[in-house]
Amino acid sequence: MLDVACGTGPVARYVAPLVGPMGRVLGLDLNAGMLAIARAMAQREGNATALPFPDASFDRVCCQQGLRFFPDRPATLQEMCRVLIPGGRLALAVWRGLEH
Repeated sequence: MLDVACGTGPVARYVAPLVGPMGRVLGLDLNAGMLAIARAMAQREGNATALPFPDASFDRVCCQQGLRFFPDRPATLQEMCRVLIPGGRLALAVWRGLEH
């Protein structure tokens, strides 16, 4: 699973035991300060509009409350879909509609 805009990593920490020993959870965030807090997890600093992963790398991608911070939301969503396997799942959580 890829956690885009993972912040301090609460979703990644929650999901890690669920993927089991054969799975992996990666967190990615532009904010190095947030990642410093999330050091207990494997994570990367990176740009969500150009994810540093090959096509079809993940069966799950999530973004909890991070989408609103990206200036190019369509490009970010396209990248999330690009790294998903066919039939993979994208989970987004946002406070308000994207028009806001």
